[in-house]
Amino acid sequence: MDHAHPGSEEDERASRRARTQEQLDEAAGVYSSNLRTLRTTPADTDARDFMRRYFSNLVGFKANLPKMYFDKSCLTFNGIEVMGENPILMQLALHLRECPFYNIQYLSAQPTLGNGIFIIVKGNSPGHLFTMNLNIVNIKKKYRILNQYIEFNVDTTAVELAGAGTT
Repeated sequence: MDHAHPGSEEDERASRRARTQEQLDEAAGVYSSNLRTLRTTPADTDARDFMRRYFSNLVGFKANLPKMYFDKSCLTFNGIEVMGENPILMQLALHLRECPFYNIQYLSAQPTLGNGIFIIVKGNSPGHLFTMNLNIVNIKKKYRILNQYIEFNVDTTAVELAGAGTT
């Protein structure tokens, strides 16, 4: 007579099923289901359009600038980290409110999860050089900034040229 514990046969079948599923996953190269949301269309056009809108709203702090952020947006500006739409807008206003224009010299766009885009921008504005990295995500069919990193530095070549002209 078999003296098996109640449920042991069921436990053994479940264990075999789990091992079989693990082996299938490894063999098929199964990835996280979130990777299936990786953007499949080229990101360049959407990234350029977004950055054009972003900079046109940033100059003069137009009414549509807050709509480019949301409550989970994060910004690091020259090492200062803030989260949320209002703190971000206050930080940007503190440093960029008077900037009359921005020249983009380099833009790279890479696809990300959630049909988003990771954007790298380098450029200049009067007397400054900037580097900006953005992770934009598609929320309710509109792009919003989830993460943003900005380094905004004095353009030393402009200062040197100005100094050379005075001698």
